[in-house]
Amino acid sequence: MTGSEQDRNPLRSLLISVFAGGVIFVGGLFLVQVFLEHYAGGAGIDSSFAEFYPLMAVLGAMWGFSRWWSYEQGEYNPFHSH
Repeated sequence: MTGSEQDRNPLRSLLISVFAGGVIFVGGLFLVQVFLEHYAGGAGIDSSFAEFYPLMAVLGAMWGFSRWWSYEQGEYNPFHSH
């Protein structure tokens, strides 16, 4: 977004970005677990993976926040600009 463009509902876009980031990261962990289960030995689903889902959700939410911030700041992003 640049110039006169302005997000009409920044809170909604924040919630969507944070939620989508969490879903992407948790989904990625789930796909890794399914791959390991079916294609890399098939030793059974390891219950210790369950402990990583909340961590992945938090990391995904942080990534989603970073993406939202980048979107809101336009060309300047303090996370990625020098």
